[in-house]
Amino acid sequence: TVVNVGEWRSRPDQIARWIANPLVRWNNGSIDPPLDQDQSAKQILRILVPTDDEPYIFYDADKRTYSGFAIDLLKHLSAEIEFTYELTLWNETWDRMVEHVGRPDTIYDMAIGDITVTSYRELVCDFTNSFFQSSYRILVKRPTSSSASGLWQFFDPFSWDVWIMLLVFLFFSSFMLWFLEHWHLRHVSPGLAETMWVSFSTFYSTQKAEKITSNYGRFYLIVACFIVMVINAAFTANMTSFLLDKDVTLPYSTLQEVGQLGVGVQGGTATYRYIKNVEHVGNVVAMNLNDAVENLISEKVAVFINNEPSQKYLALNDCRVALSGNSFHQEKYAFALKRGSPLLAKFNQAILNAWDSGYIEDLYYRRFVWNDPCKSSSSETEALRLSNVGGLFIMVAVAAVVCLIGHFAMKKIEETHPGLFSFKICMDTDPPLGKKVSSTAEDG
Repeated sequence: TVVNVGEWRSRPDQIARWIANPLVRWNNGSIDPPLDQDQSAKQILRILVPTDDEPYIFYDADKRTYSGFAIDLLKHLSAEIEFTYELTLWNETWDRMVEHVGRPDTIYDMAIGDITVTSYRELVCDFTNSFFQSSYRILVKRPTSSSASGLWQFFDPFSWDVWIMLLVFLFFSSFMLWFLEHWHLRHVSPGLAETMWVSFSTFYSTQKAEKITSNYGRFYLIVACFIVMVINAAFTANMTSFLLDKDVTLPYSTLQEVGQLGVGVQGGTATYRYIKNVEHVGNVVAMNLNDAVENLISEKVAVFINNEPSQKYLALNDCRVALSGNSFHQEKYAFALKRGSPLLAKFNQAILNAWDSGYIEDLYYRRFVWNDPCKSSSSETEALRLSNVGGLFIMVAVAAVVCLIGHFAMKKIEETHPGLFSFKICMDTDPPLGKKVSSTAEDG
C-alpha cells in the first residue's frame, strides 16, 4: 500500500518546501520522517559543492582537487569534529542544491560554499553558525582609457596651495633680485612688472638673461633656478601621468542609475531574489558566474551583482571590468545541513572556536586579500601637494635670509669702514648690468 506522507511545494522564485501529511504519524509520534539516528556516528559525510563559486571553491578538473576559502574551512572543521568527507559537484542552481540537502530521502549530509542564510531556506534545512558575511557590489565594464581633456587640465598636476606658493615664489624672487641688484640695475625701474620680467626671463630663458653682478644675487639665483628646475620636472612628470593614466569615471555606481538596462545576477540564488523582489529591478538577467565578464564586455547587461569577494576576484582576473560604487545589503554565509541533523551542534561549536581562535580572520586574509594587477593601468594620479614640495620653498626662504643678512652686514661694514671692500677684480670685459659702454675716447 502506498501512503502519501507529504509533498514538496514551491512558489515562484522560492525553493521548494516540504509539507508533511498531518494524517500520517510515524513511530515516534511525529508527522515528520524520523532522522537517521546513526548519522552522528558516520565517519564519511557526503557533501555537495557548487560548481560556480569562485573564489570560495575552486575545482581543478584535471587533478580532481578542490581548494578555496570554504574548502580550507571544511578541512579545519573535519580535523576538529573528526570526520572525513566525499565531495560531489552540483551543477544546478543554489536553491536546488539547498532543497536537495533538505529532502528526507537525500543521500547527502550537507552543502558548502557561500550559502546565504534566508528565511526561505531555513524552512528546508538547518544552517550552521555564520562563518562569513559580506555585502553586494556592482561590477561594470571598465570604460576605455583615453587622454583626458579639459580647458583647465594643465592645473591638475599641482594642488591649489602649490600654485599659490609658486605665484608667491615668483613675486618674492622678483623682489629679492631687484633688492639685491638695485645698485646695478639703474636702468630698471623698481616697478613690479619689470622686476617680474627680469625674474621670469632669467628662470625660463625667454630672452637674453640679465646679468646678475652681486654675489648674493648670484647665490639666490642659483637656489631659485634649482627650485624652478625641480618644479618643471615635477610638473612634466605629473602632467604626463595625468594624460596617460587618468582614472576614468566608472558608470552605474548605484542600481538606480541602471534604469531599465540589464542587471546580471547568478540564477537560483538569494541575490537573484533580493535584486528582483526587494530592489524591484525590472530587467534581471540570470547567468553563470563564469559568463559574467563576457556578458559585461559584450554589453548584454550593464552591471553584474554579487558578493564582494566574488566581484573582486573577477575584477582582479580581468582588467576589462571593475568594481563601481559602494557595497550594499549585507548577508551572512553558512553551511547547510539536513534538517534536524545531530551534527549541527558540533559544527556550530567548531565554527565558534574557529572565530575565537582567529582562524577565520587569518583565512580571510590568505584567501581574499590580493594585489591588484590592474592598478598600474588605471591608477589614480594625485596632484602634488604642498606637503610634497614644501622643502623647496624652505630652501628659498633660507637662501633669502642668508642673502639679506649678508647684504645688510656688508652695507654696515662699508658704512663703518669706508673703502674696505673697494678693490675690484675684473674677470671679463662685459660691463655691469645697467652700465652703458661709452664709445668716446680721450686723446692724450
